[in-house]
Amino acid sequence: MSDGTKVKLNAGSTFTYPEVFSASSREVTLKGEGFFEVQKNPKRPFLVHTDKFIVKVLGTVFNVKAYATDKKVETTLLSGKILVELHDRPEKRL
Repeated sequence: MSDGTKVKLNAGSTFTYPEVFSASSREVTLKGEGFFEVQKNPKRPFLVHTDKFIVKVLGTVFNVKAYATDKKVETTLLSGKILVELHDRPEKRL
């Protein structure tokens, strides 16, 4: 990606992102499964939007599995820190 972040998608996944990120954040949308290696930038958090939750990160390595047909969605942290906000319970942050 334009900021040096690397994303690997699994079969049946779709991923949308802007050609150039905004000055305040780096926001993308994932439907399916993606493995992320995010370049650290404390001034511009990286946000992965799915149908059920948002993953917020500054720089880390993680996987998101959020296929529309799955009853269960998940994210797996390999290194760094992430924050997960559920759409149906935004007050509950993980």
